[in-house]
This record gives sequence, structure tokens and C-alpha cells, in this order.
Amino acid sequence: LDTYEKNLLLEGKRNMEEIRRFVKEIQEAQAQISLSRAQKEATFCEIAPFAILIYSLLAIGASVILFYRTLTALQKKMNAELLLLENNKSLKEEIALRQFTQSLLSNILDNSLSGIMAYKAVRENGKIVDFEWILANQESVKLTGKEEVDLIGKSLLKEMSSTIEDGVFDRYVDLVETGDPLITERLFSDPNFYKWFHVEAVKLEDGFVAT
Repeated sequence: LDTYEKNLLLEGKRNMEEIRRFVKEIQEAQAQISLSRAQKEATFCEIAPFAILIYSLLAIGASVILFYRTLTALQKKMNAELLLLENNKSLKEEIALRQFTQSLLSNILDNSLSGIMAYKAVRENGKIVDFEWILANQESVKLTGKEEVDLIGKSLLKEMSSTIEDGVFDRYVDLVETGDPLITERLFSDPNFYKWFHVEAVKLEDGFVAT
């Protein structure tokens, strides 16, 4: 073989070796990729059951929390309804008791042999300027000669102006302001009313009760 042919053979040999090396690298790379894929698949297979378990536990936990909150809300609603029923019952009992007390008090007042009248103070700038009738039992109606509807809500000074003239009004004011009871005898005189009375009066809130 001449030199040229020898060079061609050597060049071909080198090319074959290079091709074999390149193919080997490709095979090694493919093997590495396959190994990595197999490892990932193995890892996923190992993790998947735990992940599913964790997600299942989270779902169960969320369901339990939701159930607990729903149950708590229902319990609060039931407690509120029971409390409302109890309050309604207590309110009805209180109304019935007040009605009974009012009826009893009214019967006691109307069956009393003494005239009983109650007044509340009428104030202007904090000063008592008059008294308003708020209660008058049957005996007081008989004594004054006026009907109850003609007294309740009316002015003491307008209905009995003599209280100013004889100074009794000022004593009523002093009674309300100081709380000291008043015991006196006085003449009630109006055009259609002229009688002597023994009067006893005591403070009642911002007013007084007189008998």
C-alpha cells in the first residue's frame, strides 16, 4: 500500500473509534436518564401513599372542624331560643305580677276609709312650680266632690288654689325637697268645696302621697 492509502486507512480507523466513543457516550447518557427516571418513579411510588394519606387526613380534619362549627352554631341557636323562651316566660310572669299588684293596690286604695292622693312635682329650671295629680282613690273623690277623671293629670294649684294662699303649697315643696313628713290640719276652700282635713303627707320619689 502506498502512503496515501495508509493515511486513508488510519483516518478511517480514527473515525470509527470516534464514532464508537460517541455511541458509547450516548448509551451512557441514555442509561443515566433511564436510571434517574426509574429513581424518580420509585421515589414517587414511595411518597404517593404518604401524600394521599396526608391529604386524606387533612380532608377529614377539615370535615371535623366544619362539623364542630356547625354543631356549635346549632347549640348556640338552641341556647338562644331557650333563653328567649325563658325571657318571654319571665316577662309574662312579671306582667301578670304587676297586673295583680296593681289590681291589689287599686282594691286596697279604693277600700280605704281615708282619702289617698298622690302627686308628682312639676319643675321649671329645677324649681318646683306646681304638682300634678297622679292618683286619687274613691274616698278622696268623695271628699273632694270631683270625679277621678277631673283630677288625674290636673294641676294642684289650678284645682285647689287655696294651697297657695294658706301656705300649704310651700310646705308640700319643702316636704319633697327635704323628705321630712308633713302632718297638719287645714281648710280646703273653693267656691264649691269647703272642708277641714287632717293631712298626713310623705315623700314619694319626686312628689308625695297625702292622706
